[in-house]
Amino acid sequence: MELSMTDVTVYIYNVAVVLTGGFLIMEAGIEDRAVLIGLAAVLGLFWTVYFRYSMAPKLASLAGDDDDDENDNGAPDPGPDRL
Repeated sequence: MELSMTDVTVYIYNVAVVLTGGFLIMEAGIEDRAVLIGLAAVLGLFWTVYFRYSMAPKLASLAGDDDDDENDNGAPDPGPDRL
């Protein structure tokens, strides 16, 4: 499996989401499941909107049109975002 910068970016983003939720739960001392589910829904919505309007355009510009490019030997060009 070939990793791209997009894969790494999404992984780091997801780790940040999990850490944010864990930090808020620890700081607030929340133990009620209904509150946890509500907080998870609100945080999920926030991070989804953030990803859609902040991260997705950046990832799209990284990906570019690399799929159509080929190098001299006919193989697809891995592009600058390949690790």
